Amino acid sequence: MRSDVTEATELFSARVFVRFKDFHVKANLTANTLSEIQKNEWETFLQLYSIMGMIT
Repeated sequence: MRSDVTEATELFSARVFVRFKDFHVKANLTANTLSEIQKNEWETFLQLYSIMGMIT
């Protein structure tokens, strides 16, 4: 069984893939270039970045 989650905003795009058989996690986080960043978008990005740093 597999799980795949994709999220995209104007600040970043993220994709997380988990294989439940052995809990193998693959994650990809890509930041986009912007002239202005919204605070709530930045907080979401930092949360995902921190989580991905702990699991990969």
